Amino acid sequence: MVGFALAEFEDLLLQVGLYEAIRTAQYGIPQSTQLFYAILERYNPETCTFFTTIGEIGLALHEM
Repeated sequence: MVGFALAEFEDLLLQVGLYEAIRTAQYGIPQSTQLFYAILERYNPETCTFFTTIGEIGLALHEM
């Protein structure tokens, strides 16, 4: 499923800055603290979505 999201939504994920985080989940790349905080700043726990420059995006957290 992660591979599908990367292939299908690559341009969108790159635009909003979430591509690296999802790629990390797929390949097991060591996570960076800076990336974690960047994602955390965009996360809205009330709706379980991410606010980005192009709108609100919902991703399943178990896939991240």
